[in-house]
Amino acid sequence: MKTPTLAVITLAVLASACGGGSDSDSSPSSAETPRRAQGLAVQTSHSSALNTSATQVAPMYALDFVGTAAGGSSLNDAGDVVGRSYTDTGCGPFCLPPQENVVWRGGQRSVLPPVPGIDPAYQYPLFINNHGLIAGTTGIPGTTTRVALWTPSGAGHTAQDLGVLPGMGSADVAGLDNLGRIVGWSSTGGAIPTAAAPYLWSLATGMVDLRAQGYPNERPAAISPGGKVVTWGSWYQLGDPASAAPLPTLPRGFVGAGSNGSAINDAGDQAHLLVSTSTQNLVYPFRLSRGGAWQQLSSAGTGHLSSYGMGSINAAQDVSFTAQSTAFIAAGPAGLGESLSARLSPAYAGAAVTSGGPMNASGQILTQAMIGRSPRLVKMTPVSACSSNCVVSSALAMTAQFVQDPAFPGSCFQGGKMYNLSSATVTVTSESGVPLANVQVSGRFLDDYWTNRPVSGLSNAAGVVSWSYKGPCGVGAIAFLVDSATLGPRSLDRTRGRLTHHLVPVVTPPPVNQPPVAAPVVSCVAGRTCTLDGRGSTDPDGSIVAYQWTAANGSPLSTQAVFSRTYPAAGRNSATLEVTDNAGARSSKRVTFKVLR
Repeated sequence: MKTPTLAVITLAVLASACGGGSDSDSSPSSAETPRRAQGLAVQTSHSSALNTSATQVAPMYALDFVGTAAGGSSLNDAGDVVGRSYTDTGCGPFCLPPQENVVWRGGQRSVLPPVPGIDPAYQYPLFINNHGLIAGTTGIPGTTTRVALWTPSGAGHTAQDLGVLPGMGSADVAGLDNLGRIVGWSSTGGAIPTAAAPYLWSLATGMVDLRAQGYPNERPAAISPGGKVVTWGSWYQLGDPASAAPLPTLPRGFVGAGSNGSAINDAGDQAHLLVSTSTQNLVYPFRLSRGGAWQQLSSAGTGHLSSYGMGSINAAQDVSFTAQSTAFIAAGPAGLGESLSARLSPAYAGAAVTSGGPMNASGQILTQAMIGRSPRLVKMTPVSACSSNCVVSSALAMTAQFVQDPAFPGSCFQGGKMYNLSSATVTVTSESGVPLANVQVSGRFLDDYWTNRPVSGLSNAAGVVSWSYKGPCGVGAIAFLVDSATLGPRSLDRTRGRLTHHLVPVVTPPPVNQPPVAAPVVSCVAGRTCTLDGRGSTDPDGSIVAYQWTAANGSPLSTQAVFSRTYPAAGRNSATLEVTDNAGARSSKRVTFKVLR
C-alpha cells in the first residue's frame, strides 16, 4: 500500500504550531558553547524590582484536545482559542480540505466570518482577548496587509476591515490588549517602504499614529493584557508617553530584540528571542525582568532546520517558548527552561509537546502535542492526582487493520472498496482498581490527516466500553484519545492509567472470495414461448456482473439476466445459467422445463 505524498505536506503544514517563528536547525557550534554557558551562569541577577508572584508552572499537565490539522495563535483566560484548521470532509489523503479561520469556545469549534471584500484564504486571526475580541490581518503576509477585527455578536462574530494608518498602504498587527486596543506597524508597503510608523487602534480613537502622541518611532513587538507595549528598542505604557524607556543593552554577541518573538506582562517584565552574531545566527530565549538583567533561559539554540517561537510571560515571570522544535517552560522569576514534555502526565503514553504557545491566567498553555504520529492542537491543563472518588482509565487497547479490496489487493485509491477498520477498548476502574459500570466515557479517533471522530459510551459491569471506526485507507497511524470519564461525583484521574494509544493498521490478507449462486427460473406459456430469468442469483460477498445462458446442446442463448425465447417445438427442454461475480468467480446451474404448445 503506497502512502500518498500529501502526508508529508500535511505534517509540514501542521508543524507551524501555535506562536511559532522561523524555521531553524541544528546543534550549536562548539565556539558558541562557552559564551552561552556564561550567559546561563552569570546573567541571572535581578534588581529589587523583581516580580515575586508565585509561579503558575504546574508539576504535571493533562492534554485538553482543541483540534486536529490545526494551528492556534492565541488563547484567553477563559480558555478560548483562535487559529486556523482544516475540516474533516472524509476524503482522507485524497484531497486538501478547506482551511478555515476558527475560534474554539467551550470545546466548540466556530468558523469566523470572512472580512467583507477580501479573499478568506488570506485572513489570519492572531490574538483573542478576555472579552472575545479577535484581531488579525488580511492579505498576503510580506506584501500588502490590513488590520482585521472580529467582534463577538450573539453566538458568532462580525468581521470588519480596520484598514491601515492614514497615508500608508500596509499594516501588521503586534498585539491586542484587554481594553480592545490594537498596536502594530504600518508602512507604505513594498520591499523598501518609503515611510512607516507605529499605530494604535481603539474603538474610541480609530487608527492613530503613535509618533504623533509622543511614543517612540519603533516597531511594536508585543502588548500586555493591560497595555504595556514592547518595541524593537524600548517599552512603554499606553496612555503615558512619558513612560517610554529604552531596552537595556543587549547581551554581548546578541541582536534582534523584538524582531524574532517577544512578550511583555503588565509589570513590564519581558521575554525575547535574540539572535547570536555567530556564523550560525542561532536563536536563544531570554527573560528581562523589569529593572533586572538579561537572563538566558536555555542553551538550546535554534537554527534553520527546526522551529522556535515565543509564547508569553505572565505576572510570575513564567515564560513559555519553543526552541529546537520543542516546547519549554521557564518558571519565574529566575527559573531556566525545561521541556514541557517532562511535565506531561504519564497517562499520555508516547505523547510529546512540540510547541510552547501562550499561557493564560488559569495556567493553561496552548501547545502542539504529538498524539500518535501527528501534532494536535491542545491546551496543557494543570492536574493533580485524585485520591478518592476517582475514575481511572486503567487500560486502553486498540486494533487497526487495512481491509483490502479482493479485486485490487494491496491498493489504496479514492473510490475503492478498501478501508481501515479500527477499534478502541477502555477499561475504567476506581482508584483501588475495582471495575466501574455506567461510566460515561468520551474519546476520539484521529489519524495523520483530518479525521476527528468523537465517540462516547457507557462502561459495562466489567468496566469496559468499546468503539469501532471504519475510515479511509492511506492515512498513516490511527490514534485514540480519552477525553473524559464521568460517573456522578467521581472525577477522571488524568495523572495515571492510559489515555492515549496509536497503531499503524496492519495489512490483512484479502478475504477469500465466495462464489456466486446461480438461480435460474423458467416460466412458459402457450405458443412455445418461455421466459428465462436469472435475477434471483446472488453473491454473498460482492455482486453479479455477468450472465451467460446456454441451450441443452451447448449453444449460447443470451447474456441478459432475463429474456424470452420461442422454441421450435413443444416438449421437455433445458438451459444452463452461468453467473460471474465482481471478483471473477463463477457458478452455474441447469434448469429443466416444459415448452407448451
